[in-house]
Amino acid sequence: MRPIEQKTETTLSQALKCAQFRMPLDARLRKRPLEMGIGLRYGLIGIAASHHVLLSCPDDQERALVRQLHGFSGQIEDHFRQVVIGKMPYGPDVEFPHRMGRIFERLLDCYLPLYHRLCPLDLCLSVICDDFTYSHRKEIAQGVPLLSRSAAKRTFHSLADQSFAYALTFFERRQAGIEEVAEIALLGE
Repeated sequence: MRPIEQKTETTLSQALKCAQFRMPLDARLRKRPLEMGIGLRYGLIGIAASHHVLLSCPDDQERALVRQLHGFSGQIEDHFRQVVIGKMPYGPDVEFPHRMGRIFERLLDCYLPLYHRLCPLDLCLSVICDDFTYSHRKEIAQGVPLLSRSAAKRTFHSLADQSFAYALTFFERRQAGIEEVAEIALLGE
């Protein structure tokens, strides 16, 4: 295994830990918006991990690394099947892990062109987060009474903002070489 592949495995494993320690389980959101919020959190932290390893990747190894990053969706699915699915407030759903992997794939496909245009990570995350939220605006309010829809949207936007902040601080910790442990989440960023 090449050093960059080992670094990628370690960084992606750290990303799963980071997202798991910061699982958004906001009871004010219905099932589908909560799932999207969880997928967005894992996806943005995964994008921050991807950015970290791509910055240190030699040019001749970038294609292999991008293939490895696309394989991370499978790791996310396995992580959700083994660790997360039992913690969901709405009960187990066998398709849930697959949906989480697809969300990461979609976010990664949005990120890679921005990376190749040399966009900084905060801009990439902002564009990805805004695009995801806009694309799913109807699902966020679906099934919510008319007078509560703006509150549901605000709750989701707040969750998205937190995910954005967690992804940035995760990236900063990776750059500094700080190990991802539960105590960081418990003490706050």
